[in-house]
Parts: sequence; structure tokens; C-alpha cells
Amino acid sequence: MGVLFISHSSKNNAEATKVRDWLKREGYGEIFLDLDPQHGLAPGERWQSELKKAGENCAAVIVLISPEWLKSDWCRTEFLVAEQLGKRIFPVVIKPTPFEKLPRELVSQLQMADISDPRTEKDGFERLSIGLKRAGLDPSSFPWPPENEPTRNPYRGLEALDVQDAAVFFGRDVAITGALDLLRRMRADSIPRLVVILGSSGAGKSSFLRAGLLARLYNDRENFLPLPVLRPGNAALSGPTGLFNMIGKPVHTVADMLACFEERRAGEIERLKLYAQATGEEWSGLPPSIIIPLDQAEEFYSSENTEADEALKLISGALLEDGNAYAAATIRSDNYTAMQTDPLLADVPRTLFNLGPMSHANFRAVIEGPARYCVPPLKVAPDLTEKLLEDLNQDDALPLLGFTLERLAQLDPPSARMTLKGYEDNLGGLTGAIRRTVDQAFAQAREDRALPDTLPELLALAREAFIPWMVSLEAADADPRRRVARLKEIPKNARPLVRCLVDHRLLVSTTQETSKGAVTTVEVAHEAILRRWPELAGWIDAERDFLVGKGRLDQMLADWSVLTGSERDKGLASGVLLERARQWLIEYPERFGETERDFISRSDNAARAEEARKRRLQRSLTWGSAAAAVIFAVIGAMAVWQWEEAAEAREEAVSALRTATSAADRMVYDIVQEYRDSEVPKPVFRAILEQARNLLFALSERHPENASLTRSQMAVQNELGNVHVEQGNLRNAEKAYRNSILIAQKYTANMGGGQIFEQNILIVSEIAERVRKAQTPASGGADEPQPRIDDAALVRARTLERDKAAKNGSPAIPGIAKGKISPASDVEDQVQRKPVIKSAL
Repeated sequence: MGVLFISHSSKNNAEATKVRDWLKREGYGEIFLDLDPQHGLAPGERWQSELKKAGENCAAVIVLISPEWLKSDWCRTEFLVAEQLGKRIFPVVIKPTPFEKLPRELVSQLQMADISDPRTEKDGFERLSIGLKRAGLDPSSFPWPPENEPTRNPYRGLEALDVQDAAVFFGRDVAITGALDLLRRMRADSIPRLVVILGSSGAGKSSFLRAGLLARLYNDRENFLPLPVLRPGNAALSGPTGLFNMIGKPVHTVADMLACFEERRAGEIERLKLYAQATGEEWSGLPPSIIIPLDQAEEFYSSENTEADEALKLISGALLEDGNAYAAATIRSDNYTAMQTDPLLADVPRTLFNLGPMSHANFRAVIEGPARYCVPPLKVAPDLTEKLLEDLNQDDALPLLGFTLERLAQLDPPSARMTLKGYEDNLGGLTGAIRRTVDQAFAQAREDRALPDTLPELLALAREAFIPWMVSLEAADADPRRRVARLKEIPKNARPLVRCLVDHRLLVSTTQETSKGAVTTVEVAHEAILRRWPELAGWIDAERDFLVGKGRLDQMLADWSVLTGSERDKGLASGVLLERARQWLIEYPERFGETERDFISRSDNAARAEEARKRRLQRSLTWGSAAAAVIFAVIGAMAVWQWEEAAEAREEAVSALRTATSAADRMVYDIVQEYRDSEVPKPVFRAILEQARNLLFALSERHPENASLTRSQMAVQNELGNVHVEQGNLRNAEKAYRNSILIAQKYTANMGGGQIFEQNILIVSEIAERVRKAQTPASGGADEPQPRIDDAALVRARTLERDKAAKNGSPAIPGIAKGKISPASDVEDQVQRKPVIKSAL
């Protein structure tokens, strides 16, 4: 089927033939006309379905307008179907027709040519020619060679074809038409806002985006304004091909992005208005749509791209805020899940465009098409074409074919043919091309005085250059990915070898000016090299654990670098990864940059500090266990005293008990003071305090006159209350504080007053009341402020305690000064009954 579809009434066959003949003279070789004996419909074909099929495969539709066309329901249907499919439509008036009777959608087309009058026929065809050229449909729309590179090889090897290579981009005509139609429908409907071009590694996604879509969109400036390509690399904002480069200057907000969009549109709208005025018309169309091209979008999800999130936020925000901006992104099919689940793009409506494998017919065009653009033109031997097609049944077919054709084009002398003999003898077939080129690069390297002259030494140097700088692995069983490396990252002694590999187009080097000066990057020309260069594939397999670990370490470093405050310590490396990083840093110090070494050092210091803390904690737990053991021992002594029947043994037990009581009192007081600021877990501290509380209660029942014991009881209850406050258990906190008050009140009632006990009652009563209010809903309505217990209450209590203690020269009440701890039992009930020592045990 033809590229250009002519829609006309069957009553205007003569005029349709005239237009077809003009197109052929202008060089358009593929034209669909239903009366054309070669490209039209064959007799007996189902004309309606075939016309629709032809329209779907055509890049543009030329509508021949006449009164007969207006009366034909099928002609109008053809036009509407073409518009729905997103086709470029070129109206051509072939007979005088009332303008007001034309479909509104057709009238809005700026490029309407008029050949209905012999006096204006020449101008009408000229206008049609201009429209076709601006749409990128003219055979000369993409000149070759580029003006700035007259000797450019049309066979681009492993390198992605760019916009300037559109003339030699073959094999994807149908896919290009489909993607352009999709973008036009997106523009017409305003949704979706993102088209994701999916394809496997080696499918030619980058070439398709650049030489296929963008080259044609740049020619259709009436409708589209594509920005320079954004390739995230390792710095999606500030990198040589990052967002700042795409916009033309640093931008940090969505508003900045939108302002840049409007600035670009304004210039183009002004040009369109001037163009319309020159033809006696007035421009009133939809402003051109901004197109954001994102190449190799999987790099947004690289562990090393610390700027990816910020770039995606800006892109997403711009797409959602600007109703006339769209994005086209290429991404490997096996990486699409990351984009699909990315919350930063969750609100952006999208559609998928699958770039599948090529057919043999399309591969034939890839092989033979660019030959005629060589200077001088090359001829491809038919048996070479057939052999190449036969050898293409393998992985990496397209990149291997591109690399092989580039070698063949350089191999044969000018005016010669690309032959099967040259392919088999000089390159070793499709799979041997990379191997032969590597050998040639190493032969050149051995002549360089800056490099070793033995192959083993050169291979060792190549390993240093590639690992880890130009290779990455997401998982141990994943395929290797190329990594964009800054040249200055690569070991200095390996850089001359890198230059040799660049000369042989196994690597690609780019130098670009940035705000920080010139930056030179280097990367593998295509990931097929990582799989097809045997030694390199072997190094990658041997270093899989390191490459995966290095990637994870880089991801942690990227995450850590954006953390602040106390969060930074939590983001440091730890565990097995840190252990391996320590070892790698010892074995391969040259594989880590200064930032990475600093991160590992910080992680190591933090891990050692944590280990020391755990040792201190273990010692504290050991000491705490010993303290608890003493408490149990004292309680055990009491049990012996209670159950011993011999009077003499009882007297000895009483004597021992007095000694134990004094020791236990001091020990409990020390426990409270020591542990309130320790790293002992709260449940452990709680258990010790509860045992101490039980012991002190039992001892005070035997020695109610002992003020020191009573003071320690109060301290334990106050400390338990503080712990409950800290943990938000206000009910138990109030109970603990009020038990402390009851203990003080009981002692003063039985033994007389004392300043220390009065202070306890005063201070703790104030705190207990605050806790009570914090538990009680306000009675004044939802808007009334709710009382709450917080550090301010404790500070106030501490201040009151300190002032009174200083004024009276009395010791402060223990247990009030800090706000810490957890649960307790009902001491208020215990005050009313004698202890049961067996239960305490």
C-alpha cells in the first residue's frame, strides 16, 4: 500500500489521476489511488475494507474537494476515519466548491491548496508541496549527508541514529506512521499525556525516537515543538543530556518549566501568524504542542541517578499543569515495571507503543537502503543480503547487523560492492564482527607507548576500565547494563586504551559543556558488546557479586545523601553489605570514588559505635540482673525468717534482715538513679522497679518507722509514674503518683510530719492532677483547649522541687526529676493488707 492516500469521488477520476501524476514527478513513489492499476484496488477486492486498511498504513491523506466529494457519504466517512486515526490531512480543491459547506474539521486545516483554476494551479501545487515537505513526507525532507558532516557514514554501526540520520533510517515506516498518528490523536484529545515506547534491548528504540519520530515532528512545527532529547544518564537534571540541557537553562519549579514552554510557543506562534498573513489568511489554530522526548528512561531508575526524582517531579508536574504538553519515552520492556509503579508518574495518563522485532522485509531495507547514500554509492551483492538475512535468526540481531554493515562499508574501497566474501573472510560473519574489531583495537593499543605491549596486560587494563565504571547489574541473575561513566572516573592508566576502543567505535565518547565546565563521558556503544565480547562477558560473570553489591551501595549512598539530621545515621550501610564493602575497599580501593569511600567510612564508624553501645548495654543488663538477684535474695531471706520455727534461727534471721534492709534501701535508691538515664530497655527497668517496689513494701511493713525506706518507696512510685507518662499510659501514671502520695500520707500520719514528705505530697499532687485532667475530655465543647501532661509539667515540678530543696536545705525527692518508665501493680490495695511473701517469690 502507498504512503500517500488520495481520497476522491469516483466522478473525479481524471483530476485524481492528475494529482497522482504530479506526486510521482515530485518523487513520491508510494501512492494509493483506488483506480491505480499498480497501487490501487484490484478488480473484485472488497473496496471498503481495503480502503480502510490502506488509510491505516498511510502517512497522510490528500482530500480532493469538489461538489461531488461533498455529496458522497463515503468520501466524508473516509475523511472522518482519517482524522480519527490521526492522519495528516491535505485538502486540495479540484473544482469550485462552496467554502461554507465544507466540514468544519476540514476548514480548520491551514494547508488548503487550490488547483481548480488553471490560473492558480501552479501556486496550488506549490502550496501542496510546501505542506508535504513541512510534514516530513517529501523525499528531500531529510537531506544527506548532513551539512556539518559531509563524509558521515550512512551505516551507523552500534550507535543510535539521530535526527540528522532520518534519511538513512530504514525498516520502521509502518511503526513511524503509527506513532505519529498516536501523537496527533493525543494532541486532538489532550489525553493521554505520555506515550511509552516499549522494546527489548537491541530493538532500536533510541533510533526510532530520534531519527524516526522527532525528525518528522521537527518538520511539523505547525503542530509540534519537540524539545531536545533528555537522556537521564547519571544526572537527570544537571548532566550533559539532562533536563537543564533540554530546557536550555536550570529550572527548579514546575512554574519555571511552564514559562519556558510558553516562551517557545510564543516564537512559533508569531512565525505561523506571519506565514498566514503572507498567504492572505489569518492564523487561528491550536498552539503547537510541546513534546518532551525521554530516551532510555530506565536510567531514571538507576541506583546512581541522585537527581532522577526531582527531574520526574518537574516533568510530571509540567505534563499535568500544561494542557498542551506531551512526553514520548523509550524504555526497555523488562524495566517498564519501575516506571509503571513510580508514584511520581502515577497521575500522568499514559499509553503504550510496542516496538516489536523487524520482519525480513524490513531488515532487507536496513541492509540495502543506506548503500545508495554512501559517497560514492555502494552496491550490496544479492547473495550478501540473503546470507545476512539467514544469519539474523539470533539475539541482538539488529545491533549486530548495524555493526557488521558499518564494518563492511569501511572495509571495501570506494565504488566497490559489499560482498559475501568480505563478510565471511574479513569479518567472520555476523557474530565475528565484534571479535575482529576488538582484536584490531588491541593491535592498535600495542603500538601506543603509553600502554603495555602484551595482550594479557592490555586485557587486565581493559578489565579495570570496564569494571565497575561502564557496567552495572541490578541482580545476580540479571543481564548486564551499560553505565555512562565520566572519563575522569576511569583509572588514568586505562584511559589511552579507552581512546583506542572509542576509535574503533566499541565505545562512545561525548564531551559537553555544563555549568561546571566541560564534561567527557564514555560508555559502551551498545549492550550487545557486553554479551558478545567473550573476555568482557567473562569478567562480568566473575564480578557479579561485586557489581550487584556496588549497585546496592550506590543506591544507599544516593538515598543517604538526601537525608538530614538524625535520619542520616539510619541511612548508612550495615550488616553483610557493609562487611563486603569493607573487604572490597581493601581489595579494590581504585574502584571507589572519594564520596563512596567516605560513605563506607561513616558506615563503618557508626557500626563500630553501635557495637560498643551494645557491649555497654550488655554490661548494664548484667549489672541489672545482679541487682535483681540481690532483691530476690533479700526476699528469700524474709521467707526464711517467716517460716523458720526455731527461735534462735529467727533471731539470727532478724539480725540479718536488718543488715539486708539497710543494704536493699541503698541499692534500690541507686538503681533508680543509675538506670533512669541508661540504655537498659524499658521492660527490663520496669521489671527491676516492680521487684524493688515489692521488696520495699515488705520491708517497710517490718520497719514502718524507717524514713529512708519510705523515701525509697516514694522514689520508686514516682519513677514508675514518670515512665507511664513517657509511654502515654496516663491512667497507670496517675495511679503510681497517687500511691506515692498515699505512702507519704501514711507515714506522716503514723510517725509525724517531715518536710521531705510534705514536699512529695505537694509536688506529686500537682503532677497527678495534671495527669487526671489530661485523661478527662473537656466539658466546654470541641473547641475548648484540651489539658495535657507534657515535659512542661515535669519541668515545673522539678523547678518547684529544686527551689524548695535549696531554700530549706533538704534533699530533693528522687524519682521526680526525669520523665521515664512503664506498668505497675495496685500499691494502694497493698497498703491496706500484709504482704504475702510466697507470692512475692
